[in-house]
Amino acid sequence: ATPAVAAQLPWDTITNFRVLAFVSTVATLFLMFLILEQLGFGPSLCAAGVVLYACVFWAVRFACYAPAYIDSETQLMLLAIVYLTIRGWYVPLIAVMIIAVLVKESLVAFLLFTAVRLHRQYGSQVNTRTGLIVAGLVIAPVVAIGVVRSLVTTVSALDTGAEIREQLRLLMTPAYWAVLLHAIFSGLGLLPFVIALRPRRALAFMREHHEWIAY
Repeated sequence: ATPAVAAQLPWDTITNFRVLAFVSTVATLFLMFLILEQLGFGPSLCAAGVVLYACVFWAVRFACYAPAYIDSETQLMLLAIVYLTIRGWYVPLIAVMIIAVLVKESLVAFLLFTAVRLHRQYGSQVNTRTGLIVAGLVIAPVVAIGVVRSLVTTVSALDTGAEIREQLRLLMTPAYWAVLLHAIFSGLGLLPFVIALRPRRALAFMREHHEWIAY
C-alpha cells in the first residue's frame, strides 16, 4: 500500500516517501497521546509518554534515516489497531486491519491482542454480533493477503522456517547476548529503564489488562 500511495504523489520518489513518513509519524504521535489518554493518564503524563515514544529510534529518527522503508506507516497502522481495540471500536477495526495487512502482512499477528481484549470484555458471553465481528477480523485481512499474493509474482521466496531457526540459534548463543542487550536499549531508548523503575506497577497493569501480555 505504501509504494502505491507514494506513486500517486506529485514529487520525486524519495520526496514522496518522505512526505508519507512525515504524515505517518505525526499521526502516530497523535495516536500515542490518545492511547495513553484512553488508558487513564492525565494530559501531562500523556505528553511525557509521547515524548518518550518519540525518543525511540524507530518512532521518528528511522523515518529520517531510511524514508523509503515502510516502518512509519506500519507503526501508524499498529497504533491504530491498538487504539481501536482498547476503545472497543471493533467494526472500524475490520477496515483498518485490511489496510494494515496491505501495508505490512505481519500486522495480522496483532489480532491476538484484539482477541484477548475481546475475551476479557465479553468472556463466554458471545452473541451473534460479537461472532460476526470476530469472523470479520479474521477473514477480512486473510482474504486481503491472499488477493495480493495471487496478484503479485514472487521474485525471491523467503524461507520463513529457516529464518526463524537462525534467529533462535542466535538467541541461544551466549556471545550474541551482549548484542541483543545493546539492541534493546539502542532501539527502545529510555522505555526499558522507565518500566524497570516500576516493575510491580507494570506487572499489575498487565495482570489486569491481559491483552498487553499478548502484545
